[in-house]
Amino acid sequence: MIITLLIGLAFSLFGIVIKVLNHMAKRWHHTVGTISKAQLVEKISKDSDGNQKIKETVDLEYNYQVPGEEQTLVGDNLFPYMGTSGSNGVDRNKLLEKLKEGAQVKVYYNPNKPSQSSLTVGANYSINYPFSLGLAFLGFALVIWINENSDSTQWVLDQILVN
Repeated sequence: MIITLLIGLAFSLFGIVIKVLNHMAKRWHHTVGTISKAQLVEKISKDSDGNQKIKETVDLEYNYQVPGEEQTLVGDNLFPYMGTSGSNGVDRNKLLEKLKEGAQVKVYYNPNKPSQSSLTVGANYSINYPFSLGLAFLGFALVIWINENSDSTQWVLDQILVN
């Protein structure tokens, strides 16, 4: 139970931190950039049984210049945290349709660290997965705790049900 509880706490805290950072990214400054590369890349990996797994990702690169700076920066993030592409093939294909090489895009950058950038802020729903997984582990730890501390099923039902 302790290990399950610790895993749940770790994932939940990680999820909260990522969610806060993602929310703070909504305050980033923005500028105009140019897509220099947007292509679908297949990464082939093998599991322990020798089965091949193909994972498609979007290889993205854009150039942008921070106002008042001379240096052109290169970014490769669609979202500020956790992930660079959509979660399924349809999302990736739509993304590639929009992000053609040479297209002008709005680039969000961290004013405190201009090299940290993304093309969108506040729209990455995959940041909710760690927090949700943490809650699931915490719930499982609670079920284990109730099971270990109950003398009978009736006690458990009395704790859950409202009379």
